[in-house]
Amino acid sequence: MYLWSFNRKSIYFFFSLFIIVFMSLLYFFLYLKLSSLSKIEIINQSLFNIINTINLFSYTITPTIIVVFFLLTGKLVINIFSENCTLKELFIVISFSLIPILIYIWFYTICLYVYIDNSLINSISDLSNLKFIFGIKFSIFSSINSLLWAVTYATMTILYFFKLKISLICSLVSVFVPTSLVYLAKNIL
Repeated sequence: MYLWSFNRKSIYFFFSLFIIVFMSLLYFFLYLKLSSLSKIEIINQSLFNIINTINLFSYTITPTIIVVFFLLTGKLVINIFSENCTLKELFIVISFSLIPILIYIWFYTICLYVYIDNSLINSISDLSNLKFIFGIKFSIFSSINSLLWAVTYATMTILYFFKLKISLICSLVSVFVPTSLVYLAKNIL
């Protein structure tokens, strides 16, 4: 008898965990590269180290915060609509929906490490004029990011509907309304 018995759902669950952990690692390396670009003369080194450590920690746990947000708000809306799904199923769907963002962060991090030489970057304009693979500039990365978040939301809605067997209205509401409320609150306040 094996210590671990794997079935399809447990493999999906572990792959979902891998997606989140890998995204966190990519965010960690992305933060390290971006913080190495800053050329600031520091007056209080110990205070800077504390702030930098806090920023690194918050940047690294960003994927986990995103997943927890979607889990809590998704489960709340699904319960309001009297639909049924487990947190594990919801976690798997959310994690798989984040694969486009995972690929984007991986590509972005690789581009930063391969194409940016810290000694050649002296200003923001140097960074914005830098061309990456396929002639992509920094400004285009923002557009790609927005497009892939739209793909992620669409994928999440489709997976809610087809995999979790949740009604289309509930799927749309649970994916788009919580994020829209946060976006509105951010822009109003």
